[in-house]
Amino acid sequence: VEKFEPQLYPSKDFQMRWLKDYLEAWYFENELSPEDITEETVENFYVTVNKFALAAHMYWGIWALIQSAHSTLDFDFLGYAKDRLDEYFSKKEEFLSLESKQNGSIKSNGS
Repeated sequence: VEKFEPQLYPSKDFQMRWLKDYLEAWYFENELSPEDITEETVENFYVTVNKFALAAHMYWGIWALIQSAHSTLDFDFLGYAKDRLDEYFSKKEEFLSLESKQNGSIKSNGS
């Protein structure tokens, strides 16, 4: 990564379509019926994915801070850390306010 570009983060609409396709493939692979995938299930997955995106921003921000002190690579680790942590703080309230629906769980063969 030469430059962190948060404007490339996919829109909710794109994510919802992608997550639905992903779940359909997962259901098929696990011999479940893709017809069981509800909008609520996809929405819950969306909420979870975006909350984990926050964790990724924090992780890579802290990692870059550590690298800035120890790495011999010619890379702007401090700039990268700032970008990732800025994105964490800019999305924190939005993503943490997302709420999962009650019954949108993903079924497994054992349930």
